[in-house]
Amino acid sequence: MRNVTIMLFVIFLLFGLSIWLQVVLCKKESKYLGLILPTISFIGSLPVVFSWAFIPNAGVGQWIGFVYNFLVANILTIVLLLIYFGSKSREKKNKELRKSKIQDL
Repeated sequence: MRNVTIMLFVIFLLFGLSIWLQVVLCKKESKYLGLILPTISFIGSLPVVFSWAFIPNAGVGQWIGFVYNFLVANILTIVLLLIYFGSKSREKKNKELRKSKIQDL
C-alpha cells in the first residue's frame, strides 16, 4: 500500500511539473517552443498505443480497447495542447489590445 501511495505521489508530481513547464514554455516568444512537451508526450504514448494495435484478428472489443488506451495514454498530451492553445489565444488578444491602445494615443 505504501508503494502505491509513493507511486501516485510521483505521478502527480511529474504531471504537475510538466504542466508548470508547459506554462513557462508557452510564455516565451517562440511560436514552437510550447509544442515541445506535447510532442514528447505523444511520442511517449505511442508504444502503449502500438502494443494494442498489432493484435491479430482484433474484434470490435479490441478496437474499443485500442481507442480507450489511446485516449488514456494521451491525457497529458491533450492537457498540454489545451494550455498551449489557451496561451496563444490570450497572447493574441493581448497583442490586439496593445495595438488598439497605441492607435488610441
